[in-house]
Amino acid sequence: MRELGWCCAYLAITLVGLLSLPVGPGASTVWSGAGVVALWLAASSGRRLAVDLLTALALVAVVDLVATGSGVEAVVLLAAHVVQTLVVVPALRAAFPHLHGFGGDRALTTPGEATRFVVLSVVSAGAGCVVAAVGLGAAGSDIGSLRLLADVARSTAGLLIVLVVGTQLVRRAAELRGRVAWAPYHHSWRSPVEPVLLWALSLSALVVVFGPLSSAPLGFLLLSITVLVAARLGPIGAMAHAVLAGGVAILLNGLGEGPFTAVEDLAQRDLVVQVYGLVSFVTALLVSFSQHDRAVVGARLEKLQRRTAAQARELRAVLEHLQEGLAVVGDGGEVVLANATGEQLLDRGALRSPDGTALQDGEHPFVRAARGERFQDDYHLVPRTEGEPTVLEVVGGPVPGDALSGLHARGVVSFRNVTALRHDRDALAAFAGVVAHDLKRPLTGIVGWTGLLAHRIAEGELDRRAWGSMLERVSSAAGDMTSLLDDLLLYTVVRDAPARSEEVDVSALAEQAAELFRSRESRPLVTVQPGLAAVADPVLLRQVLDNLVGNAVKYVAPGVQPRVHVGGRTEGGETVLVVRDNGIGISPELRQRVFEVFQRAHGDEYRGTGLGLAIVRRAVERCDGTVTVRDPGPGDAYPDGTTADTGTVFEVRLPAPVHAGAFALAALLPAVDEQRDVGL
Repeated sequence: MRELGWCCAYLAITLVGLLSLPVGPGASTVWSGAGVVALWLAASSGRRLAVDLLTALALVAVVDLVATGSGVEAVVLLAAHVVQTLVVVPALRAAFPHLHGFGGDRALTTPGEATRFVVLSVVSAGAGCVVAAVGLGAAGSDIGSLRLLADVARSTAGLLIVLVVGTQLVRRAAELRGRVAWAPYHHSWRSPVEPVLLWALSLSALVVVFGPLSSAPLGFLLLSITVLVAARLGPIGAMAHAVLAGGVAILLNGLGEGPFTAVEDLAQRDLVVQVYGLVSFVTALLVSFSQHDRAVVGARLEKLQRRTAAQARELRAVLEHLQEGLAVVGDGGEVVLANATGEQLLDRGALRSPDGTALQDGEHPFVRAARGERFQDDYHLVPRTEGEPTVLEVVGGPVPGDALSGLHARGVVSFRNVTALRHDRDALAAFAGVVAHDLKRPLTGIVGWTGLLAHRIAEGELDRRAWGSMLERVSSAAGDMTSLLDDLLLYTVVRDAPARSEEVDVSALAEQAAELFRSRESRPLVTVQPGLAAVADPVLLRQVLDNLVGNAVKYVAPGVQPRVHVGGRTEGGETVLVVRDNGIGISPELRQRVFEVFQRAHGDEYRGTGLGLAIVRRAVERCDGTVTVRDPGPGDAYPDGTTADTGTVFEVRLPAPVHAGAFALAALLPAVDEQRDVGL
């Protein structure tokens, strides 16, 4: 069935060629059927190739014999077919292994592929025609140079048209059967009306050129319309127009109509007509494929632009969500691009060296990055208004340029706020030293006293009283270690544990803290103002009150009864908790440092770990508050109206609840019964 289809196609195209020749049928089969045979054999493979080859040769031999009526000419034309086929089929398979019909699955789409088709058609047609001319010359039939050129033009046009159109038809048939993916050609027309108008224009031109004005040299009009059609209708429309318009022109020329009849010599006229048809088809082919290729490249470029724009938006969104500042700088150190975090940091102040001095020429990180230096250093960002400097970790490096795109070499700088990290790093260094010291001291005592205890036991010199004294010292040292470890664990918990935010009865928490200390040997007098409330984490706030009340009870002069009052007030939407004591106080130069870890205001005079107030500040900050310390003032009287010149006042500011106005009434209530507080 397949061979029958190819045979019918060969006979049909050969008949068309015979009818189009005004100089006789002698050379018709050289050009008209050669394209079908070439396409037939190029699409064959394996065992089928041998069967197709024998079938094609037999068919060509019979048709040549019938067409020429001469056995010699039939043999010569058969030899020309064989040579032409042997040239074009291997060349097609080698040049187009990716095209459908030649081993691949792609369609003919590019001007380069169309140009290769033209070259192969010219070479193979020329080889076949030369063989035919030589053979016929040897048989006594000299066809002449014009006839030879006409035959080459006919054969080239036949090969080219059949191969190109045939590959398109085979490809479209495979697409309709679902064997390959659909690959539509691009076109430039915007409305279905445009193809109709172009075909009407082409028909009108044919009527004009081959009708009333056939004596005028207006053939160029047809070629101009071919270019227009190829540019607007795409490859399929262009090839259809070129084949139909060229066929009509050749047919009318054979009937003695049209501008080509002005050429009186039939061989010359035949050559002109064949060259016109060939040029028209090649022009349509190259122009349409160029437009298609341009449209494909444009579509890919548009898709790439959309993808690039989307990626740019995604990248910009990522950069805007970065917690680190990022800036791209030009070759002079100027900022070309910066994300939101970077702009905020840069607007906040000016960069300084780590020691706070102004940067010298060439020391600015933007300039360093612009000149290609790679670095990672700390800088201080000094605010334009009052405030503490911010420590920035700045990382910079070069961004290579691109000569093709015109981008100059630039630098990229990232910077992040590491103030807290550097503070924690310094605190960790101090922590290591203090922990080593504070743990080593009780451990030294334990080792010393247990060693002495072991020696006394070995010597038999230890009595019961000495046993008790030594064990008491060992227990005291172990207790110091336990206190330190407990405070370290508590500081870690306060620093890292999740914090809640809810309305808290501060007076109730303060009463719970006070109960822990009222039974102490020093019989402290602790009073609490009722009705205090704030928005905070109850666990963290209880820890704050435990530490502040505990410190107030502990740090008093010898022989003085501790007195502590927990009061409060509202100021501008905040609850201000005031813890007043009559202790030994804190010197002004230590009031900021006492909130740092392992800072002890009174040295070894009073036992402690140096973590209590650090825990207080961290817990208050976790509750979105602040804590300060100061000397007592005129307004810091105890509930009974008495005042004292000594002592300390801690103020803790926390968010106030919505009904904070009730504090005004609560403040008028008497404090908790002092007699009960004293335990009397």
